[in-house]
Amino acid sequence: MMRIADLRLLPIGGVDAEVLGDLAEGLRSLGVQVTRLSPVEPPAAARDAERGQYRAAALLEAARRLTDARVLAVTDLDVYTDGLNFVFGLADSPGRAALVSLHRLRRGADRDLLRLRSLKEAVHELGHTLGLGHCPNPRCVMHFSNSLDEVDRKGIAFCAGCSEAAERAMPAAARPNLLVSCPWRAHGRARGEILKILGRLGDPRPVVARTAVPGLLAVQTTLDPRAVTRELRALLARDPLVLQHTVKWVPIDRWTSADPESLQEAVRRLRERIRPGERWRLTVEKRRYTRHHTAEIIAMLAGLIQGPVDLEHPDRIVRVDIVGSDAAVSVLAPGEIVSIGKPTPPEGPGQPG
Repeated sequence: MMRIADLRLLPIGGVDAEVLGDLAEGLRSLGVQVTRLSPVEPPAAARDAERGQYRAAALLEAARRLTDARVLAVTDLDVYTDGLNFVFGLADSPGRAALVSLHRLRRGADRDLLRLRSLKEAVHELGHTLGLGHCPNPRCVMHFSNSLDEVDRKGIAFCAGCSEAAERAMPAAARPNLLVSCPWRAHGRARGEILKILGRLGDPRPVVARTAVPGLLAVQTTLDPRAVTRELRALLARDPLVLQHTVKWVPIDRWTSADPESLQEAVRRLRERIRPGERWRLTVEKRRYTRHHTAEIIAMLAGLIQGPVDLEHPDRIVRVDIVGSDAAVSVLAPGEIVSIGKPTPPEGPGQPG
């Protein structure tokens, strides 16, 4: 999941609406709230007549001047920077403006491949706005691509090191710290319910974003997420109908990549929250993730945690929510999770949630 809550998408020049829609939807699937701006023409001074290309820095400056928000400019123009024949994009690093050129990404691509390539380059340039540099890992989205083969070879997610750097780069208040589940096709009503409840508890402007998973919302609130769920339980005790469109609220301690090494490192960092003698349970819930079975994930993580296991009445729940290529990891008291759905039966030393 991208550590960016709000983004303006700015077309420069003639950009196909279908391609823009695909890119916006892809970014939303990563948890980014996208607002599309009206298209603008490229500044005349940006064109290099001799090269037949446009200066990427000039287009980036034009985007920067148009809005004070974080902005991703998208163009079909062929762009370059000094010292390079072309670039797929450019960004402030760190900063708030990024640019992606579709011109060369279109080569040999059908709609699906163009959607994937443009999303990779958008995530790459937005990673630069968080202060991330180029990564030597050819599978990491932050790897520098000098050819379409390199674009196609790399993944869409940050590697463990880049994910950690992105986490450090974002202020705590800008990270999703609640995962809220709702029925499929009820996102709008669920979002309204979340906004109403958090406003009632003291946060007038929380950020609620859809994830790549239908029925799962990522929420950023300035409130302590554990205090939120405790207050919500108290509200439910007084009024059982306070939740009509959401079914589970889970506080989040830490975001990381969903690869085994990153998950293990996150558990190592959080396991000290389990005090000596406390009983614990490991709960894994994975969505749109097929690399490992739930039992495999439990096996690779459970051995990192000391103390007695108690599936029925734990003092602490080590919870891992995998959402595509990202994972939210938390160590919670049972009363810090609000759920009005049916619990999943225990399985092994942990359970899939």
